[in-house]
Amino acid sequence: MMGLLEVRGVALYTPLQHLYSVFERVGPVKHIEVQRDPSTRLRTGVYLVEFYESTHSDVAVEYLNGFMLDDRPLEVARHMQSSSRRSSHYACDDRLDRKRHRNSAREDTMIAFDAPVMTRVIE
Repeated sequence: MMGLLEVRGVALYTPLQHLYSVFERVGPVKHIEVQRDPSTRLRTGVYLVEFYESTHSDVAVEYLNGFMLDDRPLEVARHMQSSSRRSSHYACDDRLDRKRHRNSAREDTMIAFDAPVMTRVIE
């Protein structure tokens, strides 16, 4: 059985090979998928890491959650695929949509999502 992880907090400039080198310390990695914004095709900083063995994904969650990569802590968790959307969309997209909605509802701040890096603009 394969293990699928969701990795957040990756810097936008981090090369994919750096992620492979970090996660291959735990076990053989089958694939790493870059999540991109559907409208801009820019990286979102979220990656899906797939191991050949689910035991390796368990070890990765335990030991690599909080690991510093390019001066940023990684958030590593088991990935849960959303069944309410098409198979190519993942649960992390749902959480991002909810975060955008929450932030857009604030009256004193505005979040600019069209830039390559999310920036906070105070009105």
